[in-house]
Amino acid sequence: AAKLTELHADGSKALEVGFQAPSISYRAFRASWRTTQFSLSADSLDFGADAIGDSVTRNLTIRNGSRTLNIKGFVLANSPFVVRNPVPIVLAPGATSTIQVKYLPNHPVSSVARLYVVTGNDTDLVAQSVSLHGVGTGTAGVPGEATEFALHDVSPNPVSAIARVRFSLPAAAAVRVSVLDLQGREVAVLARGIQGAGRHEVSWNAGASRRLPAGLYFARIESAGRTAVRSIVLLR
Repeated sequence: AAKLTELHADGSKALEVGFQAPSISYRAFRASWRTTQFSLSADSLDFGADAIGDSVTRNLTIRNGSRTLNIKGFVLANSPFVVRNPVPIVLAPGATSTIQVKYLPNHPVSSVARLYVVTGNDTDLVAQSVSLHGVGTGTAGVPGEATEFALHDVSPNPVSAIARVRFSLPAAAAVRVSVLDLQGREVAVLARGIQGAGRHEVSWNAGASRRLPAGLYFARIESAGRTAVRSIVLLR
């Protein structure tokens, strides 16, 4: 005998039907449906632009609901993104766990994928998902070689203490890296002067700037008549 079980969003049983037939085909579609058994800290993760041969890691937090949760796996279609955390992950009611998602670009192209965080058992599965996006730069076979002017990722983001800002230059040039508020006012200068070709990293000590309120800010790089901007969320 076969059994079909359908769940509500909170994981409680909505429908259970038994069948005697030896073969059953069943397909169901739900629009705009998300489980309330657990949640993720983001709907999407942007890994920015990164050189072939390098890697970027983003954190994703799983927040459990009101019952014990058993994360049994992570589903990622063939892509340059990987999850390093082992499974299963068992969370008590109300607990959280942080997983690390790594971007390993192997071609100079834009990559888009969807990560599914799966809980349940062999017959009842529930998943939350998050979209992933990254851009590979550089020349294949030459790890870390910068081929373009770029402002890469800001990490961590959101930030409450120190944020790392990475950028690349195709040739030595005068550079100004700063942080702006929503009104376009410069609230910090992270670098200015001549920088060599290649990849660079500077830091913004956002935690020390207590006069700045929480909210949206922008990292900006200016060099040789070109400008690039990335958003930063400051938490307090």
